[in-house]
Order: sequence, then C-alpha cells, then structure tokens
Amino acid sequence: MSRDWYIIYTSNSREKKVIAALNQKKIKNYFPYNHIIPPDSISPQAIRKSLFKSYVFVYISAEEIEFVKQIPGVINFLYWLNHPAIIKKEEIEAIQLITSSYNNINVEKSAVNMQNDVSMVEDTFFTSKGNSGAKKIKTLTVVLPTIGYTMNAEREPIQPLVLDEEMQDSSYTSNKINLLLQ
Repeated sequence: MSRDWYIIYTSNSREKKVIAALNQKKIKNYFPYNHIIPPDSISPQAIRKSLFKSYVFVYISAEEIEFVKQIPGVINFLYWLNHPAIIKKEEIEAIQLITSSYNNINVEKSAVNMQNDVSMVEDTFFTSKGNSGAKKIKTLTVVLPTIGYTMNAEREPIQPLVLDEEMQDSSYTSNKINLLLQ
C-alpha cells in the first residue's frame, strides 16, 4: 500500500481541530506555519499564521481518502483533473525548508503543472536607506507547481554594511567613474 501526500481543504479556521483528529487517528499530516514579524514591532516576537489558509497536508494511501473525508471539518481534497491531487514529496520538503529558515513568507497563486519539478532560486541584493549604509538581503523564491503556488521569502539582513562617509556622498561614485573613463 503506497502512500502519497495530498491536500485536504478544511472549514475556515478549523485546521487545528482537523489536525487533532488526524493525530488521534494516527494519520501523518503537515500544517505549515508562516512566522510573521511585524516590521515596526518593538518585540521580535513572531506571530504564527497558517501559510496556506484552510489547507492541511496528509500522507495517506488512496484507500484512506474516503476515511479522511469523514473527519469533521474536512470539506474535501484538492483535486486535479477529477482526482485528488498528489503532491510531490520534494514540494513538501521545500515548504518545510523555507518555513524553518525564513519569516514573513509571501504566498502567491501560480500556474498548476503536475509535470514540473519544484524550483528554488536564491538571490542576494543590497538595499540602502539614506546615509545609514547598505543592508545585505537574502531572498528565496520557491515554485510549487503541483500545488499552484509560489513562495517568496526574505531573510532578515545578514550583515549590515557600513559605507565610508566618502562613499555616502553621491558625487564620490560619479567622480570615480569619471576618473576611470579619462
């Protein structure tokens, strides 16, 4: 009896009760949280919210689908072409990776493609505010094709880079460029 990952759609705000029922019935499940740190918050305390509203991932066999549908709070499974959509293990692992390493994850709908593999793109860029220097920001974009979502996350500044006073002056850069062109 082979098992696969599926998504069950739950009643609004009933995810925790469904998870408790799944745990009681010894059904492996996963409910990813998004740890949100408000930008202007004095306290670094994160607020835990569901990453995918009303979705709970379950690891079951096809024979267990009807049994899971009977759990109070479960509305239905997520379907693709008239069958419960099977979610790739790599997508579950990607979600686990990003939720354990990043806060403030932005989730956007994207195209569903059951043949594509999960893709991850990590990027680093610099941002600056006035004369306070530059901050190195690490971002990660994860495309989950069988679920039809893209997750974008920004890791908090890795290490602040302080610019020399001379470099903060915008004429410094133009003077250096002009010297190089001569």
